Amino acid sequence: MDLIPVYPPLKSDLHSHTACSDGKLSPVEYIDYAVAREIRVLALTDHDNMNALEPVLKYVKDKDLPIRIIPGIELSTTWMEGTCPYQIHIVGLNCDPSNARLQEIIRINKEKRDYRVEVISAKLVKNGVDAKDLADYLSVYQQAGTFITRKHFADYLIKNHIVPDNSAAFDKYLTKGGLAYCKVEWGSIPEAVKVIKDAGGVPVLAHPMRYKELNKKTKYRDRLVDYYTEQGGVAIETAHPMMKSEEKKVARDYASSHDLYSSYGSDFHERNVPERAMGRDLWLAAPSKPIWEHDQIKDYFKQ
Repeated sequence: MDLIPVYPPLKSDLHSHTACSDGKLSPVEYIDYAVAREIRVLALTDHDNMNALEPVLKYVKDKDLPIRIIPGIELSTTWMEGTCPYQIHIVGLNCDPSNARLQEIIRINKEKRDYRVEVISAKLVKNGVDAKDLADYLSVYQQAGTFITRKHFADYLIKNHIVPDNSAAFDKYLTKGGLAYCKVEWGSIPEAVKVIKDAGGVPVLAHPMRYKELNKKTKYRDRLVDYYTEQGGVAIETAHPMMKSEEKKVARDYASSHDLYSSYGSDFHERNVPERAMGRDLWLAAPSKPIWEHDQIKDYFKQ
């Protein structure tokens, strides 16, 4: 049976990134792109930081642009299933960036990211990467205040023809078992949910259908959604431009069976990936409880 689409009242995208995490566009370029795509509501959800928010809001205000910005973040967490750790992302929508506890989590996660950069760099050098060239490459991002992610290392490996693509970079070097893997113990899911709520935000379980290891063991994915809900989770992403119909149905059913709001987003990072263009093919499968009806989100969608 074909899915029945439910469209947002305004063209919108509730999961996206700038160059302040692992996106390619500066805050200004990011907004210019969104406006060109006729996005009316945009959630800025960089990894573990909100550095782009102030310049984005200033640019929108100064230019009087027809777009509403939801202040957000994508927090890294570690979820243990048995003895296996999984990195799970929790998006926070409509978060107060001045919240003290949120700022403390951001500080802690930056320290962990800095440590991971050192470990991955050392392991890559050990495996033949030129130390100075890698350091020069990373310093450009560090001087710009970017939170360096594994994607930056993947881009470096691709740029230097060490691997052919992003998947190869992660599989060979950057994920568990890879030559440059660094284990990081992030905070817990309940901690992320609580800090987002304390900051006035709405926690959203990000892209549940895109965790490769969990998709191989769907019972673990089921347990993740159960656990997230038990810990006070409010919403779950049920739509992404690259989701197949069956995946969208499964995600919708997770939301329905757990009484969660349905959110959505392209997880936008860069212009030259058309299948993940901002705002592309973002609709919910009926029946859904749309995130735009949540009390803390609905004002952004007023016509």
